[in-house]
Amino acid sequence: MSDPVTVVDTRLIVSGISAAVAIGLWVAKEFIQAWLRREDGKKRRDNLVRALYAEVDFNTRDMEIFLSKSPSKDTLKDTMTANPSLVPHITDARHTEIYRSKIAELHGVKDRTLSNMVHFYGMLEKIKMQIEGVNYPSYKTLSVDGRMNGVMVIVRTAHVARRLGQDLLSDMEQDYPKLALTRFDRGPEPDLDTEQEEAADPSPAFDTKKPA
Repeated sequence: MSDPVTVVDTRLIVSGISAAVAIGLWVAKEFIQAWLRREDGKKRRDNLVRALYAEVDFNTRDMEIFLSKSPSKDTLKDTMTANPSLVPHITDARHTEIYRSKIAELHGVKDRTLSNMVHFYGMLEKIKMQIEGVNYPSYKTLSVDGRMNGVMVIVRTAHVARRLGQDLLSDMEQDYPKLALTRFDRGPEPDLDTEQEEAADPSPAFDTKKPA
């Protein structure tokens, strides 16, 4: 006959082993699920960083193109003096959807990067309001100097936005080196007349040929 104590001990050992295995499997499952959630979070964050970088790049490139096409202050004054009815045509084609809808999901951003980002998009909003000011009917009633000042304010703000955008892109490249972020090359500007060029690339640009 089997010793009752031995049978009980064996059952206890088997039960203990079963419980330990069950706990081990549960711990392993939780660990794997946590790892998968973490990896999924990293992928979503990386995709958001890439999309936001592309949006900042697009807007910064627009500022660079706008400033490269802007006439000098003297040229603008001569043109406005010769044509008192002239209202410079400046387009606003900024993209802010990713920043507006997803910025709360971007965690772990360095203070400098976040500060530049907020100021950059703030400058884009400022430019929007300044362009609207040039399009107000009251703008046409201003003196040449007054109308020039309205345009030069936009140019000065665009200079700040360009600098902030370039700094922001550099910060993001350094903050996320594994993503190998690089600016998109739009290629050379098309050699078309003003209206065709605007249709091909709706970047903010001066058009001093269109009277009000």
